[in-house]
Order: sequence, then structure tokens, then C-alpha cells
Amino acid sequence: MIGQEQLRQGMGVVSADGDTLGHVKLVRQGDFLLDRPLQRDLYVPFDAVDAVEGDWARLTIPARWIDGMGWPSPRLLAAAGQPVEPPLPPAPPRE
Repeated sequence: MIGQEQLRQGMGVVSADGDTLGHVKLVRQGDFLLDRPLQRDLYVPFDAVDAVEGDWARLTIPARWIDGMGWPSPRLLAAAGQPVEPPLPPAPPRE
């Protein structure tokens, strides 16, 4: 199994079908943060990594399955570095 020792920040990440997905932004215990251009970043579990070769990590799944895996994303941050709160529900209509 691939572990924290094999992955490092800046490595490229490709899908099982060879599509470039992004790069490793952060390595944690049990997963890593996949930085995807123009898409939400995802925490990818180590068991989804098939192999590490040179500066590349290859996942066990094809690119089209990535968004359906249910992997978490980091919280969004506001410009000042504060967490973005979810939007409030609309106010009830006035009578």
C-alpha cells in the first residue's frame, strides 16, 4: 500500500486512464490533498493510489469517477483567511 512516505508535495497525479488530474498540495496521515486546476481540491485516500513512479502518482480509478467518489474537499476560505460560512436561508416573506 502507498503511504505517507512515498507521496510528497508537488508530485503530479494522474488517473488510471492516464488523464492528468493535478498535483499533491499537502500530504496528511491517510490521505493527500489533490490540487485540481479550475475545480475543488479533494482529499484522496492513500488506498486510491495504485503506484508512485518518479514525480507522478497514479490513481486506481479513471478520471470520470473522481467527482463521484465522495471524497471530502477542504473548507473554503474568505480573502481574509476566515472560513466561509454557508449562506443563510432566505427570509420568510413579509405579510
